[in-house]
Amino acid sequence: ATAACNEPMYKQGEPWSMIHAACFIKCPLAMVRLALRREGIKFLKQRDLRMGRLPLHYAANRKGYSVRIPVGAMSEGLQDISEPSAVLEILDHFPEAACVADANGQLPLHIAIDAASMAGAGNLEAIL
Repeated sequence: ATAACNEPMYKQGEPWSMIHAACFIKCPLAMVRLALRREGIKFLKQRDLRMGRLPLHYAANRKGYSVRIPVGAMSEGLQDISEPSAVLEILDHFPEAACVADANGQLPLHIAIDAASMAGAGNLEAIL
């Protein structure tokens, strides 16, 4: 089980930045901001070799981050915590990313429309 956790998501040599990973998985917005501070804006402009996608393409596929946590140690109640998607954060730093198609010819808008049609409203408003 440990070996699988240490295997890279993509083949060795393909650029897969921490920002790509933070946008790909469902994680708090703070992780995307941390990755952005650590790696810099240049990685927002980097395509992955597998799909030709920018981090915005992956963020457009995610509605946002939400989790249910216990209110207290002895409490049975749960509190919902939700954050917006990383789409606006990325567009603030690199608005031109909205006009970049991936290897399949899909813009982040196309991906957001597909995600919204499958799960209701999502990142469509942010990209528009």
